[in-house]
Amino acid sequence: MIDMNALTAILSKVEKPGRYVSGELGRVKKDAYKVRFLYAFPDVYEVGMSHLGTQILYKLTNEREDTYAEQCFAPFPDMQEEMKKAGIPLYSLETFTPASEFDIIGFNLSYEMCYTTVIAMLKMAGIEPLAKDRKALPIVMCGGTCTFNPEPLADFVDLFVIGHFDGGVILDIHQFIFGLVVFENYNTTFSFRLFYHLGKVLVCLGHRYDLFAVNKHIFSPVV
Repeated sequence: MIDMNALTAILSKVEKPGRYVSGELGRVKKDAYKVRFLYAFPDVYEVGMSHLGTQILYKLTNEREDTYAEQCFAPFPDMQEEMKKAGIPLYSLETFTPASEFDIIGFNLSYEMCYTTVIAMLKMAGIEPLAKDRKALPIVMCGGTCTFNPEPLADFVDLFVIGHFDGGVILDIHQFIFGLVVFENYNTTFSFRLFYHLGKVLVCLGHRYDLFAVNKHIFSPVV
């Protein structure tokens, strides 16, 4: 958990402090789980909380007994500045856990203007922005309409869920990721076997796979 005293001290210095303290109806709290998933929306609280797709995914993921999904949003510039001064990293609203302590961080790419916000949020979390520089969890993934062209963020993201899926396919994807984190002893080499199967449901694998190979549906890792 982040330093709650430090957070309390800066809330009076920013606009709309309610953006950063949660407390809404429908927030999920869990005590037992194996995988922690953070849905990180790369825009301010008001925009992210009104995004229906994110709320559906939040509900579906939390229906799994083995997984605890939480949410965070991009702080407004005034809050970013105060968090930087106070040494507070990006955190989840449910448990005030630093984003870097999650197993998976999922960003929603609804429009191109949010690309730089994704990078900024990774930096705020203390996570290396470039995927090749990350040596451990969390896995960074993206979904949403802009993933039809994943290349602009390919160097920063581990995998992209491309297109619009129903809940069943989302849970299938989640099952593979769950296996990667829990059963495959995640490390810097990743599990290419699981990523190969993910590729069959239209997942682009960011910097780890050659663009030409992915376009031809040949999922061979670049080494």
